[in-house]
Amino acid sequence: DPLWSRGLGDVYKRQIYMYIGNKLMNSYNEDMMLLKSTLTKAAEIAMHYFKKPVKHWMKTDKSPVSEADIKVNEYLEKTLLSQRPDYGWISEESANNSLLNKKAINFIVDPIDGTRGFLVHDVYWCIGVAIEENNQITASAIICPAIGEFYYGAKGCGAYFNGQPFTCIEHVKTNEESLVLGLPTKLLNNIKDKDLNNLTIYPYISSLLYKIILCARGIIDVVVIYPSCKVWDIAAANLFLQYTKGILVDYNETNIVYSHLGEYEHYLFACKNNSYYKTISLEIENIIR
Repeated sequence: DPLWSRGLGDVYKRQIYMYIGNKLMNSYNEDMMLLKSTLTKAAEIAMHYFKKPVKHWMKTDKSPVSEADIKVNEYLEKTLLSQRPDYGWISEESANNSLLNKKAINFIVDPIDGTRGFLVHDVYWCIGVAIEENNQITASAIICPAIGEFYYGAKGCGAYFNGQPFTCIEHVKTNEESLVLGLPTKLLNNIKDKDLNNLTIYPYISSLLYKIILCARGIIDVVVIYPSCKVWDIAAANLFLQYTKGILVDYNETNIVYSHLGEYEHYLFACKNNSYYKTISLEIENIIR
């Protein structure tokens, strides 16, 4: 084709790529708005049970679950799958989590992250939902109704905190300033007799999603994640880390695989930026040992 040979083919290809890209952005934005509206209602359901006597019990993995978790999960599943019937469903409180149930696009759901805190009336719990496609989080929302915080975003469409652009605190720390570390409960006892050098331990929060959000905002520099975590504990927050140039990696600085439905076998690290992880990696090893 003489037109193609004169370089017009490149123009057509660029136009095709732009068209496909715009279609994807529209799809991601629509998913984000669906999550935003659905989590707003889910938060109302959860708040109905908050600071009230609520039925709760221990699961086989010895983690607590409450009637509020179940009711929120039922609402999310019914509402989201009615709008996106072709999407897969992976939720902490659903019994059918299996690779056989994964589809090309999947909801990854934690109906209430921080149930332990929720049950003792601590305000730092949240509802988190991510949409995953090809091991990428394309849309995500996290709502923390007891403290009035709502985070939502989508790939290529921006990320938002209570309706304003989501940003990270831009501050380059000096050698005299301590880095802030978020630790899981099982490691807090390890630090009692250890020299932490230039580290400050952030007060314990039962919601891992919220701790990662604080990392993305620049309030915590590094979050250490215990090996027993699962994909719904981290997926919804990772989009916000990526928007602020943070990372979520394992010891080898390998990115997370969202098709993993069991427990992650090794420690994971959410970091405000890659340089902070490299700076305190030895101190982290000292705490873990």
